[in-house]
Amino acid sequence: MTKLIYILSIYFFLFNQDVYTQQKQTTSDKSIKIGLLISNSKSTEAIQAAEMAIDNANKKVINNGFYFQLVVKSMEGSWGTGSKQAVDLIYKDNVWAILGSHDSKNAHLVEQVIAKMHTVFLSAWASDPTLSYANVPWFFSCVPNDNQQKVEMPTSENQFVKDYQKNIIKHQKLLLLMLLMA
Repeated sequence: MTKLIYILSIYFFLFNQDVYTQQKQTTSDKSIKIGLLISNSKSTEAIQAAEMAIDNANKKVINNGFYFQLVVKSMEGSWGTGSKQAVDLIYKDNVWAILGSHDSKNAHLVEQVIAKMHTVFLSAWASDPTLSYANVPWFFSCVPNDNQQKVEMPTSENQFVKDYQKNIIKHQKLLLLMLLMA
């Protein structure tokens, strides 16, 4: 998670200098706010992991007095709450990036917001393959999508045994060939 914060910071400084300038002018303190959207207030694991990463980053990074600060918002409520919370994080809380630990439908809503606001969004939970179809350059995902996760499973136990035996034979042939070439 600490590496993620470093990557987001580097990305921000390289590609969003105009936003960085605006952020410096709108805040009197030297905090770099990172937003965390969670599915409900009971998602304590996500909050604790993000807080630990922020604490580690603040201990290691000395960047002209800047420090990281976590802003947590819950998406509990009616459908569409995720997009409202993302807008609040960007405009009211002045976050520089948003981390998301939520389902795919809310990730789609947040993706629409960040596409218009040019804010980095890192999804740590949603696996819907259509999230990346819009090619929003500020959208990143930590997990592979559903298409990448699916693996062709053998149809029966016998098929599994046959495939295993074929692989052993292939490996034996390769080993024999390597020994002959040596």
